Amino acid sequence: MRSYYAVTDRLLSDPQTSVDEAASVASGEELDLLRRQVQEQRVRGLRQTGSVVLADLTATGADLQAPPTVTIDACVDVSALDVVDNAGASALAPDRTTSSVVHLTVVAAGDARWTVDRTSAQGEPCAG
Repeated sequence: MRSYYAVTDRLLSDPQTSVDEAASVASGEELDLLRRQVQEQRVRGLRQTGSVVLADLTATGADLQAPPTVTIDACVDVSALDVVDNAGASALAPDRTTSSVVHLTVVAAGDARWTVDRTSAQGEPCAG
């Protein structure tokens, strides 16, 4: 999980990072969404500052049939993150939610690593 968000942060903050790096931490529909998000942000001249902070990771399910998958709920805190244009102006709404529960499905990649296959956030606030 932490690798997924670290790579995502790097892709969205550094336009020189190859979008192909997304495949090291994402697969399936999440890989397609992440690539599209990075490309759209770069075309618009936007870049991320700051990083995602993860807290309260909780495994909520597992399916060990091929390919093995695990579902995880994580509190994702984006309060230290911004998306800015070339002039440094924020492109984010000032009243945005700064932390929420994200449901993630990770899948075994077959080479002793796991990739994020799906994410879903319904705007649920983090507990506490």
